[in-house]
Amino acid sequence: MMSALLLYLLQMQPALLLLLAVYYGLLRWLTLHQLNRLYLLAALGVAALYPALNLSGLLPRAATSAAPLALLVPAWATAGYAAHTTTTIGSNYGAWLLVLHWAGAGLLVLQPLLQPASLWQPHRAARATEAGGVRFRTVEEELSPFSFGQTIYLNPTRHAPAELLLVLLHEQVRVRQGHTLDVLLGHLHRALVWWSPAAWLWLRAPRKTWSSSSMPPCCAKASCRPSTISTAWCS
Repeated sequence: MMSALLLYLLQMQPALLLLLAVYYGLLRWLTLHQLNRLYLLAALGVAALYPALNLSGLLPRAATSAAPLALLVPAWATAGYAAHTTTTIGSNYGAWLLVLHWAGAGLLVLQPLLQPASLWQPHRAARATEAGGVRFRTVEEELSPFSFGQTIYLNPTRHAPAELLLVLLHEQVRVRQGHTLDVLLGHLHRALVWWSPAAWLWLRAPRKTWSSSSMPPCCAKASCRPSTISTAWCS
C-alpha cells in the first residue's frame, strides 16, 4: 500500500505544475523579480496545502444510476478475482515503489548536505574584512563573489574600489532576502519528489529571479558573476 506521505506528495504536484505554468508562460518575462520570487515561494506553499483542501463542493454532482454496480454483478463472480489480484499484485508493487522513491530521495538529499563541506577550506583560509560598512570574508583564490547563509565571500583584488562596494551591496541583498534558505527548500522538495517534473522546474525557475532581484549594474561584468560554488546550489 502507498504510504500517506508519498500519496500527499503525489497529490500536490499537479497544483504546483499548474502554478509553474503561469510563471513560465507569463511572469518569467516580467522584470518584477522580487514579485516573481514571492510568487514561486507562494506557489510551493499553495501546492503543499492543496491536498488538504476539500473542493468537492465546487464539482458538479454525478447523476445517480438506477442500480449500483455492486447489485448488478453477483458477489461470487468477483470474489475470486479480487482475492487473486490482492495476493499477486497489491502486496508487492507498493513496497517496491517505496524502496525506489526513498533510494532516489536519499541520493539527492546528499547534494545540499555535502556542498557546504566544499566551503570549509575557503572559510578557514578567509579572513574577516569590512568595506563600506559591509562585513565579508576575503579569499585569496580567484573566486567570483558569492554568499552562503549570513556570510559573503569575495576576493577584493579583483574589483576596483567603486565596483567593490556595489558587489558587496549586491551580496548583502541576497543575504538579507534569505536566498540560501530558498535554495535549501528547493533542494529538499526536489529530493522528496525527484520523480516529479514540477520539482525540477521549481528549482530551476528562481535562478534568474534570485540573481536579478539584487543585481547592480556592475554585475554584468564577468568578475561579478556568481562563482561555481554559489551557482551549484541552483543546479
